[in-house]
Amino acid sequence: MLSSNQPKYSTFGGAASTVHPREAASWFSQVFLTWCTPLVHLQHALNIEDIWQLEAANTAESNTKRFLTAFGRSKSVFRACANVYGAWFAVAGVLGLVLRLLELVGPIVLQKIVGATNDRASSHLYYWLAVLLVSKVARAILWSHMVMLEDILGIQYVHIHPFLGRISCVCRFVGGLKGALFQRLVSKASVQPGEVPDLANVYSADMDNLLWASISFNNLWIMPTQILVISYLLYQELGVAAFAGLGMLVLSLCLGAFISTIQSKAFDRVSTARDDRMQAVKETFGSILIVKLHAWEQKYLSDFALEMGHVWTLMFSGAISIFVLWASPLFVSMTSFAMYTMVLGQPLTASKVFTALALFRLLQNPMSEIPDNITAVVEANVSLDRIQEYLDQADQPARPAPAVTPESEDTVIAIENGTFTWGDDGGAPILKNVSLTVSRGDLVVVHGKVGSGKSSLCMAILG
Repeated sequence: MLSSNQPKYSTFGGAASTVHPREAASWFSQVFLTWCTPLVHLQHALNIEDIWQLEAANTAESNTKRFLTAFGRSKSVFRACANVYGAWFAVAGVLGLVLRLLELVGPIVLQKIVGATNDRASSHLYYWLAVLLVSKVARAILWSHMVMLEDILGIQYVHIHPFLGRISCVCRFVGGLKGALFQRLVSKASVQPGEVPDLANVYSADMDNLLWASISFNNLWIMPTQILVISYLLYQELGVAAFAGLGMLVLSLCLGAFISTIQSKAFDRVSTARDDRMQAVKETFGSILIVKLHAWEQKYLSDFALEMGHVWTLMFSGAISIFVLWASPLFVSMTSFAMYTMVLGQPLTASKVFTALALFRLLQNPMSEIPDNITAVVEANVSLDRIQEYLDQADQPARPAPAVTPESEDTVIAIENGTFTWGDDGGAPILKNVSLTVSRGDLVVVHGKVGSGKSSLCMAILG
């Protein structure tokens, strides 16, 4: 039996320590993340006892209070998020920019090394190799801190991404928003279906949109910066011939976007046809004798053939999309090199070839991701409006606590001749003449047919 000074319920009550090791870690341990070493054991599966308690700043309770305080001042979800988490997202954006710029060290060092090999000059060769080593080590360290920071902020990003290609945990951002939404659910004046967004959809779809946009917002200024720097480096190597390659890259991206549109429509048709097929299968099992009597087998087979046609379109367009994705660097480099040698009449050296190929490869990712990032921000704006609408509902009016008498000490719920309705507009009562008394320790079961008012009674008890 738990003692009186322990919580009655604790999801992670068996954790080994209440103090997070990062709070007492030295600067060396903070930089190189050696405080995580106790989690790494050979041939040892992690148990709940091995996991530390959350830091106070990462708990849902702490972030909910901070968000609600900021929201109470600004009355705006966007400004409240910016006030509470804006500085940390700015730090994440700076780290993302530095990580992307460190990617450019590889092509630059490659150009220097190949050029030194062709010129048989090795005086600065070790210098550039040292620069490459330092940049790779720095990128590995910064990437680890980037991952940890994004995990703490609560960003989920399931798309394959150079830095954030994983499913992250949720701490501050999601914890604060979901906590605020839940508090609004239990404190709003009434529940009026159809007038406000459904909380289940806000919790799932709208929250996912905000998480995607929290990364995409930084990418909207990081990726153009990266594209400008890479374009400048390409111009330094190939001159105006680099713009021919850029034009071919834009053309391939447009073709990829067109194919993606075909894929999206084909996927919708496949989904619709699959639903129709499953419905037909259910109906067939329920009335198989009628189907055999009227010889309707061919009708069902024709529906299946229609679905397979949509599946073939989806698979074929996917194959073309993959071909365009992997073949575009070849077409881009061939266009640039052809213009550089045949139009401009310049000699093509090994250093220029390898450097240009590496830069074109780095340019492909940001140019292909910018449309998705813009779409994510636009969808998040709609989700912000929905969350704002939900949080703007009127609060439940404060009611004085009932007086405690000796007769009511053991009574936890009491209703006498209660009449309840949805909203304050004087609509038709949903429940009439309700009398209910629940004493401490009672087990109460609310049952009845669909639409009899079970949920309405529970919501009435909650206020």
